[in-house]
Amino acid sequence: MRTYIRKLIQSVAVVGLVVGGSARLSPTAEMQPMTLVQAGPGDVVISEVEADSINSVGGTGQPDSPDEWIELQNLLGVSVQINGWTIEDNSGKVTALPKFFIAGNGTAIIAANIAQFNALYGGCSGQVLLQLPSGKFGNGLRGRGDHLILRDSGGTVIDGVSWGDDTTVCSPAPAPPPANTAETLQRVSFCNFITGAATPECSPTAVTVSSFTAAVAQDRITIRWQTVSEIDIVGFHLLRATRAEGPFVRINSELIPARASGSPTGAQYEFADRNVRVGKIYFYVLEAVKLDGSVERLSTVQVEYKPTVSLDGKSLR
Repeated sequence: MRTYIRKLIQSVAVVGLVVGGSARLSPTAEMQPMTLVQAGPGDVVISEVEADSINSVGGTGQPDSPDEWIELQNLLGVSVQINGWTIEDNSGKVTALPKFFIAGNGTAIIAANIAQFNALYGGCSGQVLLQLPSGKFGNGLRGRGDHLILRDSGGTVIDGVSWGDDTTVCSPAPAPPPANTAETLQRVSFCNFITGAATPECSPTAVTVSSFTAAVAQDRITIRWQTVSEIDIVGFHLLRATRAEGPFVRINSELIPARASGSPTGAQYEFADRNVRVGKIYFYVLEAVKLDGSVERLSTVQVEYKPTVSLDGKSLR
């Protein structure tokens, strides 16, 4: 990817590690309110597009759509949650994007098919590598001309691009990449794209979370998560709010240490939040703290605390 208005990433100090035991909720200097950022138009951009794969070279007759991918770049200095976002091509078909976070100034690769992407680029992955639930963008991208329009959950247009003979977004539109090559459209500025050899951001994913859940128990909410890789991670923070938009406050007084730090494999984690009230809805955010001190938001979950048994053992139903 060619850098597009990349900003300086702010790092944070890493708090001391917990050695055994469970973290307890106690006021500390580190427990500062944090608010989820709502991305607006131009905050997240389509920075690269692969619309006409090399796989069609030689008259193989193979469709391009499984090889197609786009790169999104977060131009903000803080993490942004992609939740309920969609992307639309010139067929008018709206494709749902998976739910994920993009780190501040980070990138995400959205591939029609991850296996195909890895086969073409040797397992290279962006800071986030995700697969479209539908398996393709719209009805498949048209190399000679097409467009992509990125919208948030409310339908607001966040970014867009058109190329070739499609002038829906850009007029004049950028020239399409040569047919059946490994060249992609790469953003320089709005509606100013060049073509060149594909350059997906190739920094390994620091941590991948396969599940993040919250379950109600008699006297607590138990938060559990499972990782499948923990490269360059020293630990985790949990944040909580009573509204989806925050503010979020850290509820672990000390860093929750990574159990598989530096490993391509993962581990299971559990945290008991006992400072909860019956009938309240809580929103939890999981953060990973990296070796360089920077923080990446990974996942979010919400739950209503409605235990069925009180502390004295009586039914609440």
